[in-house]
Amino acid sequence: MSELTVLKLKPEALQKWQLPEQEYYLPTEALFASVGENTNMPPELLLHGMQLKLSEPNADFRLIHTAMFALFNTLYEVSLETETKTEGNNWSLKYGDIDLGNDEIVTIQRQNRLLAAFRQEGPDLIMCAYEPLDDQALSKVKSICQDVDKMVNETIAEKKLQYAAHLSSGFRQMYAADAGRSYLSYWQHGLGVCNDGTLAEIWHQQTGLKTVPHMHIGTQLQVHEFFDHLEFNYAAYMRPLRDSGSWPAIQDEKLNSEERSKFIGCLLGGAIGDAFGAPVEFMSRASILAKHGKNGVTSLLPAYDKIGAITDDTQMTLFTAEGLLRAYVRGCHKGITSWVSCIGHAYQRWLQTQSCDSPRHLNVFNDGLLWNVKALHSRRAPGNTCLNALSCANSFEEYALNDSKGCGGVMRVAPVGLMCWRLKSSFTVADCFDLASDAAQLTHGHPTGYLAAGAFAAIVYQLLEGQTLVEATQHILQVLKDKRDSKETIEALKQALALSKTKLDTSLAITKMGEGWIAEEALAISIYSVLVARDFNQLMSISVSHDGDSDSTGAIAGNLWGVIHGLNSIDRELIEQVELADLITDVASDLFDFPTWDIGLYSTDKEFNSLISQKYPGV
Repeated sequence: MSELTVLKLKPEALQKWQLPEQEYYLPTEALFASVGENTNMPPELLLHGMQLKLSEPNADFRLIHTAMFALFNTLYEVSLETETKTEGNNWSLKYGDIDLGNDEIVTIQRQNRLLAAFRQEGPDLIMCAYEPLDDQALSKVKSICQDVDKMVNETIAEKKLQYAAHLSSGFRQMYAADAGRSYLSYWQHGLGVCNDGTLAEIWHQQTGLKTVPHMHIGTQLQVHEFFDHLEFNYAAYMRPLRDSGSWPAIQDEKLNSEERSKFIGCLLGGAIGDAFGAPVEFMSRASILAKHGKNGVTSLLPAYDKIGAITDDTQMTLFTAEGLLRAYVRGCHKGITSWVSCIGHAYQRWLQTQSCDSPRHLNVFNDGLLWNVKALHSRRAPGNTCLNALSCANSFEEYALNDSKGCGGVMRVAPVGLMCWRLKSSFTVADCFDLASDAAQLTHGHPTGYLAAGAFAAIVYQLLEGQTLVEATQHILQVLKDKRDSKETIEALKQALALSKTKLDTSLAITKMGEGWIAEEALAISIYSVLVARDFNQLMSISVSHDGDSDSTGAIAGNLWGVIHGLNSIDRELIEQVELADLITDVASDLFDFPTWDIGLYSTDKEFNSLISQKYPGV
């Protein structure tokens, strides 16, 4: 359980939110990430702190309930008052009336209090709540409302109450009750009626309890669902409340090394390049100049109804990183892992965020950090090659049978270079090349499609070793000579290096290299752009203001620039504007930190071990 800090709210905060004057509680990690002014503390975070405090066996129910009900009143505007159903990751719940005296029910209880009750109605579980619920009770709600039993991968539906009754019979519930915590009970004949017909008065007399408004429990579940997945990164949640020119203190700690700055710069630079190119993808250079001026794109423009929107390029880059981190977690816990299989599994989760079904025979686990980020469940012009290959996969690590050499395998593999360098005692440059090639080959079957991806990741690896971009590219040219069918990739990279030494106008040079739709062209254009750009802003204009696949060339160029020059070389305003900057920073930081995590069978930090297992489940 999170360590809590007692908080005394200032009078102006109490007045603003109409809260009683009493002690409030906040996760200590969130306190370090906050601005230090209670008036800027979001009420959702305060409610989360009270949920955690209420989980303690000796918590003062009366005082905490008073504060929680007051907090509900501040959150009605963000809760859906008319909704009768709440959904989350692998669970769904409806609200309705329950006859406690007659219905077959499962309840959540604590000490001598009835907290909530459930009954079955068709395929749905119906819930009534009688008290604000603590953090552990909310976790129980989500557990018993599962749509699919992950242990056996079976849909529960009409058997949800039976499933809940099964959970209530475990020893864990007995231990929780003895410890004064919330626990589950099954009542076949109504609350307080034992199987032999006798009454348990302490419970039977509560059949007339008044229910809590459904909006209360819906709000609680939404808050719990949110922080259940983001409590690793309170700074990311607090950041939007800060002055736009400031940077969270916890992020400053994350930037305590040059290498860490390059990891974050790599992924954020790629996301910004992606966002620069998104509005002009599919446009000709002539059209871009006519619309945006002689210098082309010089700032983040609207795409997908927002400024700084990312596309499928950044989405798949994040899922590549997640696959790698989950593979590492799996290895720590189970002693064996498959990097390619876990990446393939992550791509299947991405596929489903695009409103596409994974093959039925694949047992896809939709859980962990990225699946629960709603903003990622958005179609941003995903490539048909990726969608079709993943939809037809027979296994998580089956190579695509198509003959595509599109750039979709290249634009997503920067995390492979980062991860392999972080584990360079186990991964050589050649190993990095091969892993990135394998990851790309999950969707792109043409040799150029996956060899260019291997080259890109291996270049990232070498840049972290301190080589210049020219040196890294020249070394990869030697590696490619030993690969079959590598001629197209070799010629494209040689052309990029040669053109970067000329004084040819950048637009004409890029025209010679192509439009970036295919793998070797996208990589070559990106390398050329980084070599000739004076700064990050010029890089963005050069790398996206051309005919063709602007977002992919912008993303790859941004990755390369960030890993060479670090985060401080990127304008802070662009970082503030790009979509999901905090999530991207968090994932990049994890790619840097993961070898130091105290996780696995012999972990000495059980709480951290559990948190990482929830964030990156090693299934």
